[in-house]
Amino acid sequence: MAKEKSTTKKSLSAALNFIQSKYKAEDDVVYNPDAAVESIGSGSVIIDCVTGVGGFLVKGKMTEIAAPESSGKTTLCLQTCAAAQRAGWVGVFLDVEQAYDNSYAKKLGVKLDNETFTVLQPTYGEMAENLINMIVNKSQIDYLVIDSVAAMKPENQLFAEDSTGKGQVKGGHAMFWANFAPKLQMLAKENHFAVLMTNQVRRKINMGGMFEEKAVSTMGLGTGFSNDDSWITTGGEALKFYLSMRYLLNVKKKYRVQQGDTKIHIGNVIEIANIKNKLSSPYAKSRFLIRFKGGFGTDDMPMIFDVLKAEKLIEVKGGGTYVLADTDYCPSFEVKGMDNFIAKMGEPAIKPKIEALYKAVYDSMDNIDEEDASKETKSDEDIDIELEDDLDD
Repeated sequence: MAKEKSTTKKSLSAALNFIQSKYKAEDDVVYNPDAAVESIGSGSVIIDCVTGVGGFLVKGKMTEIAAPESSGKTTLCLQTCAAAQRAGWVGVFLDVEQAYDNSYAKKLGVKLDNETFTVLQPTYGEMAENLINMIVNKSQIDYLVIDSVAAMKPENQLFAEDSTGKGQVKGGHAMFWANFAPKLQMLAKENHFAVLMTNQVRRKINMGGMFEEKAVSTMGLGTGFSNDDSWITTGGEALKFYLSMRYLLNVKKKYRVQQGDTKIHIGNVIEIANIKNKLSSPYAKSRFLIRFKGGFGTDDMPMIFDVLKAEKLIEVKGGGTYVLADTDYCPSFEVKGMDNFIAKMGEPAIKPKIEALYKAVYDSMDNIDEEDASKETKSDEDIDIELEDDLDD
């Protein structure tokens, strides 16, 4: 005889009540769709728009900034720390690269008071892990910065018998991060703090195949390095899966200003590419400016000027006069000379209005490159870094 179907209404409530009684409320086992995303801005409206969540630091999540050397990774981290500190967040900067410069950090707005912000300098990975555990057990932090993944190597790599690698565990760095990344992600979730880490990139080795001819002709037989644009990040493959957001920085060109009869190199134009984002739309790109003269940090106004001009919100009249169109976000004004106009945009009373206008323009723009959309998607490990011709001018 066939079993009669139950007419009882199906529900998960009994199971969920049992789960919540078994696990502590602070474990957050049951997903809460109404939980607010807590984030802090990076100090750059351009970058905040690319992230889609208002900045790099998001509580309970881990974010990575990867880039070649001297692309502004540490500068963005310090600038983000300054913004977090102003908002009342408490954080720790883990300087594994031993490169923290307090005078530069001060110029970017960071206050090293050892109350709301402190810097720790571990020697190797296991020491860094222990320090993080001590901080989490003894204090309540809002964010943790690790600078960098590449420098955070296991003890047996740094203290091998010699520099040839004798005594090391092969793949030890990747193995360390494969084990530590899920632990760190668990700590961040359970203790509700954000993690921001920097990473270095390496050029891929190609001993043969499609890059063989290029490698031989440009860099010499037997070098094994191609001259293509494929790069990978350090720390192994497992680390990538525990990151909620990954960003790639790339120096695109030098930024110069006219001083007398010559142009002075005062900064670099950096492209930021959103290569993974579980909190917002991925694959967005944009450009921002870092001024390294005087520790200025990011300067959005020259890049915003280019965007507004391209969108015909800035008009050039006779005599070199620039006019901003009247909008609901910012009233119209006109200034003679491009540099003077950009300086006017950056004035304290006008800057927030210009940033609001840029956000509105950014949200209305299609950020997908239609030409690239038709191309075959590359694997996550292949990061394209293309240098423009004017970089070394």
